[in-house]
Amino acid sequence: MNSLLVLVLVACVYSDSNVTAFTDGQFKSGWYEKGSTCFTSTTGKYDGRYILYTQMSSGSYLQINVDKAVNATKYATLTFAMIWEDVYDNLRMSVAVGTSNYVADVKYEPIVLEPAKWNRITVNLTALALQNIDTIKITKDDNKDTNVMFNDFVFTNEEVEAGVFEYPKIGDESDYKDPSDGCVSSTFGLAAVVLACLLLL
Repeated sequence: MNSLLVLVLVACVYSDSNVTAFTDGQFKSGWYEKGSTCFTSTTGKYDGRYILYTQMSSGSYLQINVDKAVNATKYATLTFAMIWEDVYDNLRMSVAVGTSNYVADVKYEPIVLEPAKWNRITVNLTALALQNIDTIKITKDDNKDTNVMFNDFVFTNEEVEAGVFEYPKIGDESDYKDPSDGCVSSTFGLAAVVLACLLLL
């Protein structure tokens, strides 16, 4: 009986692994682009890495959706990466999350973004009164037309540092960690625990 209880508790812990909506040119976990008012493409590369490429003008927005909403109460952070190359564009953007019926603007970090560098954006989900999220909307609020590249949209409970960062060079597999690895490792970890508990029954 005790072994069965351990099994149930561990299963609950492992059930809330990362949810990756987009990474390296591919939408995942049922997410897709729909309703954007800017040009989007997933076939473009930046520094050898497939990304979500957009051509954004003032007031245009990128919108991604999923049919089965993510339970936002299970995750601490929504994070994604973005970069634009125009150093003369003091890029400003707003981020909104919610459902297909209603999205609300949210605060994010860092407040100041740097051009020509990858910026890791984080949204604190624990501060929101939202239970379900099936829509992420990113709007360009400044007045210049700019190509903006995005990557690694992830819901996570892991600690994520906002700000400028660098991806490892393509081919340096030793340093690169796929954002969805947490989900894979959780699956194998759960399988191992299940097997151990069954042996104790």
